[in-house]
Amino acid sequence: MLKRFAAKRYKNVETEGLSFARVTVLVGPNNGGKSNLIEALRFYSDVVHFEGEGSAFLGVVEKRGYGEVLRRGVERPGTIELRWEHAIGPDRQVAIDLAFRVAKSEQFPTGFVVTRDSLVCWDPSSSCKIERHIDTSKPGEYVGILRRSQDADEERYWAKLAQSDFYASANNKAKLPFPERSDGDYPILWDRNWASSLHRSSHFVGSLLLPQTIAVSAKRNLSITHLDDTGAELVNVLNNLERKHNDFLIPYEDRLREALPTLERIRIDDVSDQYKSMKLRLDGEWFRLDELSEGTLKMLALALLFFTPEKTAFLSIDEPELNLHPAWLRVIGKWMLGATGADQVLVSTHSPELLDALTEGFKSGEVALIVCDAKKGFRNVQVTDLDSFFQEGWELGDLYRVGEPQLGGWPW
Repeated sequence: MLKRFAAKRYKNVETEGLSFARVTVLVGPNNGGKSNLIEALRFYSDVVHFEGEGSAFLGVVEKRGYGEVLRRGVERPGTIELRWEHAIGPDRQVAIDLAFRVAKSEQFPTGFVVTRDSLVCWDPSSSCKIERHIDTSKPGEYVGILRRSQDADEERYWAKLAQSDFYASANNKAKLPFPERSDGDYPILWDRNWASSLHRSSHFVGSLLLPQTIAVSAKRNLSITHLDDTGAELVNVLNNLERKHNDFLIPYEDRLREALPTLERIRIDDVSDQYKSMKLRLDGEWFRLDELSEGTLKMLALALLFFTPEKTAFLSIDEPELNLHPAWLRVIGKWMLGATGADQVLVSTHSPELLDALTEGFKSGEVALIVCDAKKGFRNVQVTDLDSFFQEGWELGDLYRVGEPQLGGWPW
């Protein structure tokens, strides 16, 4: 689980360190940096999962806009620094440090290069430690350092580094030849599969979950078990999850009844040899997806994201409240707190109703609250900052509605 994140000079994100919980909520004004923070958080994951040709690092930078990734006003070439700190189970901790130089746009790609790529994993209980770094004394190489216990000598290994680039392509794993171990005492840091499990993430933008695509009959595809960012394959995903995980639709229906109390049943039908569709029985009548409201269709997608049996490590949703009735946002808050489809949930929001639903979780420490403001800074809000309000019966949404400065979020 991601515990802390720091960034320097990444677009308008500048922070010495932000703390994250199992559920983390971002608030702040428009153009305050919420989306940029989510983008920065995903940087390493996007490189690990890169499927294009050539340099994964350069491909991810180009997708983000190679002329836009460096903070405005910073002289070029400038260096972006990112750091992630993870807890892997109860005993293992991982820190990832990445730095890369950004030149002028016309110098892309030669002016864009990784200058630091450090991954350190340690087990405090056994003092086992394993590291991987760019070796500055040997350009073009990684050095791996293994220490089996606090009193053991360090073992060092080297591997070639392609183009000063971590994960230079999907086929280059930059493997370090550590001796094989079968007892699981330490992770295999050079293995893309291990890195993928650490950074396995899904990201959705509320405005891109398109009801009109969700409502369309789906051409049968038995391999799809995850939603894309539009929700277009909802019918296929639900059908395949029902086949793979027996009776998945039963608990899925139970969750939906928290928002749709008249829901009796969901049925997936064959429209033809190649197409499938879905119907909901509400208050004694069957309704096709194209007969349902946009908000109802979006709730179908959100319930799946929060409770899919195909679990992801990190689920982020930008403004889930779009198109939803305010009363349903209490349900969304409950789903976030009880989500079983992700180890960790991050949501950015402008909704006081959603913040109200997360107040008790924030007070108990289950929810972290981060204010994103490019002008005033990125910071965690602490329970003690708002304790006097809570004692008077205020909820987070109440404070957001009246523009309490501790929460930010207002454009003036």
